Amino acid sequence: MKNTIPHILIVDDIGENLQVLGNILSKEGFDTSFALNGKLALSVIEETLPDLILLDIAMPVMDGFEVCRILKSSERTREIPIIFLTAKTEVDNMVHGFSLGADDYVTKPFNTLELLARVKAHIELKKSKDTILEQNKELSNLVNQLSKSNEELNKLNASKDKYFSIIAHDLKGPVGNLNSFLNFMTDQSDKISKEEFQKDLILLQMNSKKIKDLLENLLTWSRSQRGDIQYNPDNFDLQRLIQSNMLLFESSVNNKKISLLNKVQSGIAGYFDYEMIKTVFRNLISNAIKYTN
Repeated sequence: MKNTIPHILIVDDIGENLQVLGNILSKEGFDTSFALNGKLALSVIEETLPDLILLDIAMPVMDGFEVCRILKSSERTREIPIIFLTAKTEVDNMVHGFSLGADDYVTKPFNTLELLARVKAHIELKKSKDTILEQNKELSNLVNQLSKSNEELNKLNASKDKYFSIIAHDLKGPVGNLNSFLNFMTDQSDKISKEEFQKDLILLQMNSKKIKDLLENLLTWSRSQRGDIQYNPDNFDLQRLIQSNMLLFESSVNNKKISLLNKVQSGIAGYFDYEMIKTVFRNLISNAIKYTN
């Protein structure tokens, strides 16, 4: 968890200045660290990012301008506010400091009230910026999640439309046959022999079963999309399962003038969920018919 006490790095080559600034800020509850030149300051920042930097301009090894330029050119450190510590004779140089990305300046000798007012103002401003950046990041993540959810929803809708199209196509045959049989039997009821009537009833029963199986597959698919489907494996005859699926496609096979052959030997059992594997084979057979000339 991030420390809620603001951390201020003070960079100055004069030890007395470090002591004075450290005492002022510590009394106000700030956490402070120190560096005697710009190079040391960069090493400190590499280890721990401060919430604000009080930076002297004229220093040996590396001056404040160069430190500011390096920090503001890095994505990791560019948002850290920098307040230059400058002598009154150096105020004119602050135009250059601002061009490098500095946020403010305080003149020496320090006025305690002015120093604290500027420090607190920039600390609060950084907190606000950090909050906005975090909220933007969360918003971006939310947008990405919504985009992925929308993509998945589109895929599910496309899958649903395709499945409904297949079901409608497969239902068209047996429903049409059922309707034709009923119309024929109604029109020819007084002319049909008992044997023909019995034969037609068997055909009606078969078409009725096809419709029932297709609707059960549709309901199974719907349950699977809602996550309500149950997994109930047991031992089942594979040949019978495939044969029952093939019966659903009789009209499609006849329309394309092709034939379906079930070469799975009777008695070959498997341990599986009957409805799930039935749906798998149904899709395989449907695709085989669809893509056969």
